[in-house]
Formats: sequence, C-alpha cells, structure tokens
Amino acid sequence: MQRSVAARRTAANLHASGVANLLLGKDDAAIDTLHEALLSETEEHTVAAAIEESDNVTLLNDLAAALSNRAINKRRPIPDAAEAFRCADRAWRIGSTPEAASAAAWNDYLAIDQTSPWAAEARKRIAH
Repeated sequence: MQRSVAARRTAANLHASGVANLLLGKDDAAIDTLHEALLSETEEHTVAAAIEESDNVTLLNDLAAALSNRAINKRRPIPDAAEAFRCADRAWRIGSTPEAASAAAWNDYLAIDQTSPWAAEARKRIAH
C-alpha cells in the first residue's frame, strides 16, 4: 500500500492507505491520510469544505470511524467527534446506505455515553 501511495498519491490510494492505518491502530496517520484523500478527491482547500463537497460515502464513513476512534482513544471528544458527526451526516445525506446509517447512529450514541459496556460495543461496531 505504501508503495502505491508513494508512486501515485491518488484519492483512491490515499483512502486505502488511510483504512490500512486505521486497521493497524494508527489513528493519527489514518486521519491525516484520509484528510488528504478527501482534499484530493474534492480539490477543496479545507477539510470542512471537502466534507461538504464530497460524494464519496465510503471515504466519509471511514474518516468518521477514524475520528471517532481517536476521539475515544486519545480523549479528544470535542473536535474529533464533531468532525466525525459532520462526515457521518454528510454520508447519510448523500448515500442513505446502511453503513452510513449505522455509523451515524453509533457516533450519536457515543456522544452521550463513552464509558458503559454499550459504548465499548459502539466503538467495536464503528471500527468494524
């Protein structure tokens, strides 16, 4: 994956690399790479603008999952959770897919409960 990204920094290659980093537990690298993928795909200059312009439900969902994961693991709930919500909300508005609906629902749940056993289940579902 790293060779593909090094050879061609396309939105698709960056997206795949970001997901690989997420699966490896490298939240910061995942988010940085997924942000770059989103900016590359939309040709926007800010992440906030790119979120609103993107039509890539999968990329938005993956970024929402990475942000949610970091918000929980690094205790950065406010900025990361807010951006995760914007990504999940945009994905739902443009795609209305089961994945977008479930990501939005689990993120909503984690906004009100971060410590119970159900919160642990929500984190597992988002990561999956």
